[in-house]
This record gives sequence, C-alpha cells and structure tokens, in this order.
Amino acid sequence: GGLPPADSAAEAIAMIDEQMAARRFRGVRPMCPKSPVVPDDDVLAALVERDLVFELLARPPDLADAARRLSAHPDLVVVVEHTGWPRSADDDERTLWRAGITALADAGEHMHCKLSGLAAATGTMSTEAFAPWIEPAIAAFGPERCLFASNFPVDGLHGTLEQLWSGYAGAVAGFDARTRDLLFAGTAERLYRL
Repeated sequence: GGLPPADSAAEAIAMIDEQMAARRFRGVRPMCPKSPVVPDDDVLAALVERDLVFELLARPPDLADAARRLSAHPDLVVVVEHTGWPRSADDDERTLWRAGITALADAGEHMHCKLSGLAAATGTMSTEAFAPWIEPAIAAFGPERCLFASNFPVDGLHGTLEQLWSGYAGAVAGFDARTRDLLFAGTAERLYRL
C-alpha cells in the first residue's frame, strides 16, 4: 500500500488502517517525492503494532540518515526499495550508495534490501551492469535479507521482463541453489507472508 502525504501522524495512521481492509495488504511506502524519507516515529510504531512492513524509498544521499532513524525501530520490518535507488552508475554515486547500503545493513537484522530498480541507473539489464550493485548489497545484507523484484513498467524502458530476470540470474549464477532460492522467492515469501 501507499503512505500519501498527511498533515499529521494520526492522519497517516488512519490511512494505514483504511488500507488494512485489503486482504493482501502487507505494508506501505511513501508515495510522494516531497514526503519525508522516513515517516514520523508514531507512524513507524503503528506499523509495528499492525505487523506491517515499511518500504524505504530513498536515494543514496538519504540512506545513511534513514539507517540512523530506522535503527531506533528494531521491531519494524524494513525493506529498502530499488537497491537504495542509485541515480546513475558513476563511481561517485556508487561510493555514496555503498556507504548508505552498509549503514542500512548494519542498522539491524530487521533491515532488508529489495534488489530492483537498477535498470534506470545503469541504462541496461545486463548481468555486467547489475553485478556491481547486486553483489555488494547481498554481501552487506546476506541472502536471507535480500530479494529480487522488478520495477516494471519503468524497467521496460531498458528491456523486457525476461531480460531483467536473466540479468539477475547471471549476477547470482555463482551462488548455491539455497541462496538463489532465497533471493528469487524465499525471502519475499517470508517477509510478505505469502
């Protein structure tokens, strides 16, 4: 579900409660670029009380601060969207991104990373372009806290769904079957109670 801009924590919590009527509702992510990256602590506490996931949608400059804020909520299941949402594949961005991803992974076992959204930064769906992002994310979080996902239809600007999954498969071809199962299914099934 979404967490649209709200005038107060109470209003945001009321929107969450309204969405809970949906049988498949498992959590929220902020839905407006002008919204705070991490919502008010009262909203985060409400997510914990309702056994919901918070999906962090933040760019590399905001990742370390988000890690600091979210480390104070160890009972909240957090999923970092779009592999930390890098804006480009250049070296400066990768350095900033890596520091943020490491901070998030180190913030606690409640932090997870959705391996997605890389085609926009890399301009391709190739294994060679994905691997320098996927491998450090898995190294930081571990496969038990990582999961693959798509960002279609946006990813469709750079290739097909088949090309996306092939790029992911190539990036983790050297991992054992258990690890690949966690990345492609097991972690998502556990987090989202599928």
